[in-house]
Amino acid sequence: MMKRILLFLFFIFTALSTQAGLFGKKPAFLPVDEAFQFSAAKSENQENVIVNWSIAEGYYLYQEKISVKLNQEENASFDVAQPRGSLII
Repeated sequence: MMKRILLFLFFIFTALSTQAGLFGKKPAFLPVDEAFQFSAAKSENQENVIVNWSIAEGYYLYQEKISVKLNQEENASFDVAQPRGSLII
């Protein structure tokens, strides 16, 4: 009977100690500028701006969350062409 109690306590303490390690650590996320490295350049014909994000592995940029805003005239208009996104499973 004593062996069963000691065995039970051993398993309880082992389970609690392993669970404590899971909840005690916070995930280490990269700073935004490192996870999503942004670059922009004019096209060869100087009429377009090409933007690119180099995205770190394990991070995702959702197309519907991207917006574009000009810092010039309020009445200026422009078209935004986005390539078709890819589904990563």
